[in-house]
Amino acid sequence: MLSFLLANEQGLGFDPTIKRYLEPGDPVQIVYFVYKVGERYFKTVGIMFESRRLRVTGRGTRVWKVVEVKSFQDLTLLNPNQHPMVFKDVWLNKGSMTETQNLEAIFTELRKLAQEVETGNEPSIFKGFRDHRKIPLENCLRNATWQNYFLTSECDWHGHDSKELASGVTPDPRVFDAPTTKVRAASKSLLTLSRQLQTLPTDSDPPVQACLPQPRDYRSKQQFRVVYRELCTALHDVEQLGDAVTALDDRVFALQLQLMFLHVWVHRDISSGSV
Repeated sequence: MLSFLLANEQGLGFDPTIKRYLEPGDPVQIVYFVYKVGERYFKTVGIMFESRRLRVTGRGTRVWKVVEVKSFQDLTLLNPNQHPMVFKDVWLNKGSMTETQNLEAIFTELRKLAQEVETGNEPSIFKGFRDHRKIPLENCLRNATWQNYFLTSECDWHGHDSKELASGVTPDPRVFDAPTTKVRAASKSLLTLSRQLQTLPTDSDPPVQACLPQPRDYRSKQQFRVVYRELCTALHDVEQLGDAVTALDDRVFALQLQLMFLHVWVHRDISSGSV
């Protein structure tokens, strides 16, 4: 609590690169935001994803559908014919690679593999691949079409870092926990008739202390924003089965088994929300 009491405006979350507005002339009073990304400005027109955004120790991830405007003062569309884009605002652990850096690292490695394929040498990473897997990958590398399976970054921005931990501090996972309670173990096996009769523990049974959570690794966070050109739809929102199957097939080719594997990377968050 002291960290909140003694924090400055930036530490409390006041961000001059975000402005909150009310839609003029709308009786419903719809709220929207304008984010500054570098020297560009993007107005939100709809939320696409927000998960546990109010957790102090979380990433605070928000994904918006946005359009580009001229400035905080002039909310005129920069291009009247522009298509909506995807904007992601997230706090990453300090020192972590950003999404833009991850993509560039993958593309750099794929370019190296493409050069090997062009010279007629089979990259060692292809060892063990069957032809029905290897041939499409070689064609993708030879034609440099791997970017078709990834989003296109329009622009990105690194903000400030959160405050570093004070020296000598020790995290206590019990600070915000409810008081621990003692649970008594049943005196008989759960496989016996006592389970069916719902036998309750007695005072003679030994107490069992509830397990404490594992200690959390508290690290300083870095603010990161990125705008992608392609407007996405989460797999669980896709209505046509054919579109869902195509998306899954592209996902497997691009991430789960092949293109990322060529960079010796494995995607650890394959879900309907990330496809």
